[in-house]
Amino acid sequence: MKLERKISVIIPCYNIEKYISICLESFLRQTLQDFEIICVDDGSTDKTAEIIENYSYINNKIKLIRQTNQYAGVARNNGLKNAKGKYVLFFDGDDFCDENMFTEMVASAEKHNSDIVVCDVQTYDDQTGKYDRSVPFFRESLVRDYKDVGIVSYHDIPDNILLLASSGPWNKLYRKSFIVQQELEFQASKRDNDEYFVLMSMALAEKISWVPKKFVTYRVNNPNSLQGFGEENIDTVDMLSTVQELRNGLIKKGRYELVKKSFQNQVLVRYVGLIEAQRSWENYKKIFDFTKNYVFTEFEINQMRSDEVFMRAEERKKILESNAEEYLFWQMRKMKYGHGERYIFPYREIVGAKTIGLYGAGMVGQAYYRQIKEVSSISLSGWYDKNYDFIANKDYSIQSPDQIAPEKMDRIVIAVESGDVAKIIKQMLLNKGFEEKNIIWSI
Repeated sequence: MKLERKISVIIPCYNIEKYISICLESFLRQTLQDFEIICVDDGSTDKTAEIIENYSYINNKIKLIRQTNQYAGVARNNGLKNAKGKYVLFFDGDDFCDENMFTEMVASAEKHNSDIVVCDVQTYDDQTGKYDRSVPFFRESLVRDYKDVGIVSYHDIPDNILLLASSGPWNKLYRKSFIVQQELEFQASKRDNDEYFVLMSMALAEKISWVPKKFVTYRVNNPNSLQGFGEENIDTVDMLSTVQELRNGLIKKGRYELVKKSFQNQVLVRYVGLIEAQRSWENYKKIFDFTKNYVFTEFEINQMRSDEVFMRAEERKKILESNAEEYLFWQMRKMKYGHGERYIFPYREIVGAKTIGLYGAGMVGQAYYRQIKEVSSISLSGWYDKNYDFIANKDYSIQSPDQIAPEKMDRIVIAVESGDVAKIIKQMLLNKGFEEKNIIWSI
């Protein structure tokens, strides 16, 4: 049967009425228009399915499939069964993409006869409305030696193949025949249903090409997303099964020994991140103990030589020699006193800001200023202190608080140690017209 479309976009949808239109519109603006969009509604209880259905009446490229709530993995598999494209893109309905994504990724696939084409990603904070392009979802440095060739595989970078890109499917264009030939399917679990599919495909592909552009915008800080790991009753057994099935699949396909270091580093990164994501001490200790006492042993991470640990080496060493309490204390000290400074500038809180103001020129302010100078992406619009007449800095003039203006900056950071003093400064800034979310104090 003749393939009807160049690309099939498969989108699992569950209660995303707030986002699905933005997602669909980003595809409808593509410069390459030879595609279909298969939305699989996973038993939504809001107006998600209704919105998609309205789009399908207007544009025959958009199709709606309904299923009872069985999670995204089953939805993706059902979408794949109905896909008629030569290439397949698995996307999330709360994300959106650049208009040139299809044109350039298909061009790469056709040029290299690729099984997979990877692009990079930027994030969008759903709470602050800020974009961040600094976190790599595709590590171009790992394929630098293959730039002239344009393709890599497990043959070329076996120790890094599972670390080359994120374990999400949304920044990868797949040749459908490759998926069918390798009999790849998504898992039917509530979370992490995509990790097995994505990492297995990376280990099996003979030709992976790339377009090092941030075509995908990935929504973060979305309270409705299942991507966070901070829920109250986290299931360690469920989370471990994904990694065990991945190892078993690699063994079955004869790839495990070849990509073992890559696999171990992927597991290490995953579980260190899982520890750090917890919001309660009970969960933190539960995941730490499980990681140290079971995961590290099960996957021989505790036996790796130092030269085999490519990522999170410091955290691995500390987990092996600490208990949960000691590790948490070490993390807190590292955050506060790292980089040779007693006070650490709140980088996380200003992600996406182009210009910032700094209030306070004492010990905290001086420490923050030293760190700001080392980060080229931070533009300081002004440094303020009520004692500006008496404070000297050889590189930057301290200004009067009277000169503070909200329109000059995206955020203002309060650089004082005392919480009581910070409250007074914050109220003064609110009176000047700052929004509360743009005032940062995190000593």
